[in-house]
Amino acid sequence: MGDLTSTYSLAKGAVKLTLTISRRARVDKEYMTAILTEYKLVKRKYDELINTLHLWQKRVTLAAEKGEPDLQTAAEKRIRELQEDLFRMEETKSSLERELETEKHAGKEREMPEVSDSEKLLSRLQKAAGKDAGLNEKLGRLSVKSELERLKNDLKE
Repeated sequence: MGDLTSTYSLAKGAVKLTLTISRRARVDKEYMTAILTEYKLVKRKYDELINTLHLWQKRVTLAAEKGEPDLQTAAEKRIRELQEDLFRMEETKSSLERELETEKHAGKEREMPEVSDSEKLLSRLQKAAGKDAGLNEKLGRLSVKSELERLKNDLKE
């Protein structure tokens, strides 16, 4: 499996940037998308489960108020079942959250370019924009030279 390469041109050919994405990065992105999708589904089900639990708690109260012990017992049994489901759902949700955090940090580490690559890119962008990387250095030297000349003239006077 080879790499995927995309070339982008900015400002009508002023800068040509080639981006190479490895198949590994593509797989990682797909994996991250799958985890995120699963997390959102679990969270939605978790929220629905909490709402259902509240509903059954109200039913227990209502059955107790109406003097229906059979309904109250059945509702309490359903609450215990929902609490067990909620506990399992919390574990799944927490596991997915940890996985998302792990992948997010791992992805950031993989995406960080080497210093030399970023410096090369900055240099290429500055040259393309008409700014030579050594321009600031040259201007600094000229400024120092002119200041030195001014001081010499002041001392002569």
